[in-house]
Amino acid sequence: MLYMIEGYDLTGNNATLDVSNWAHAFGDIHAESPSTVRIGSDTPGMLSSEVSSALADGMFSGYNAAYYGAITGGKGNVSLQNGLWRMSGDSAVNSLVARNSRVKSEEKGAFRTLTVNKLDTTGSDFVLRTDLKDADKIRVTGKASGSDNTLNVSFMKNPSPGQSLNIPLVSAPAGTAADVFKAGTRVTGFSRVTPTLHVDTSGGSTQWILDGFRTEADKAAAAKADSFMNSGYKNFMTEVNNLNKRMGELRDNQW
Repeated sequence: MLYMIEGYDLTGNNATLDVSNWAHAFGDIHAESPSTVRIGSDTPGMLSSEVSSALADGMFSGYNAAYYGAITGGKGNVSLQNGLWRMSGDSAVNSLVARNSRVKSEEKGAFRTLTVNKLDTTGSDFVLRTDLKDADKIRVTGKASGSDNTLNVSFMKNPSPGQSLNIPLVSAPAGTAADVFKAGTRVTGFSRVTPTLHVDTSGGSTQWILDGFRTEADKAAAAKADSFMNSGYKNFMTEVNNLNKRMGELRDNQW
């Protein structure tokens, strides 16, 4: 189910917006009063047989529900459960609870900052962009907790070999556990690209700093492509041999 409107104003106390399973909502959300935004759920939804699975994969990227837009106002409490948030602009929320979800800054436009008072995230993926000078950022002002979360970096241009970047991606209060985030790996073509990060606890905060990236061949993808090419070549040669055999038979057949 697709919802496309100009935006959502959550103005009353305890206002709630639900983006349920197999729903894809577009439009900015402004929460100027304590309110709740729920994207997805921990209960798998059933995809209608009338919906193409390829279309669903493209819209939801493997998650149960998706939202495209910015959330502003600083009072919203956002819950992501098996959900996808494509962030289209700077966003500020009171709390973000994420479970097995993804927050991704959209590919086009200026760099964006997600400001969160309380971040509680487990098993989730955060995709940020960089041009080697600046980057999308996550700023936690109150408390950050959780584990098994990945920071994936989309490089808009590749660093030179040995180039050191030193770009802050995430900042959180001092004392935040260093294992809230770890580097994630993205597959690009036949390569696996992993950002190199370090955690800086100086200066009264905890920061995850982007140093550069490490790339290695995706042997499984390369082997699969090689197998496909070999299979295609073998099929082609089989057809050529069959054609040559048939032409020989026709030459030998005196009509």
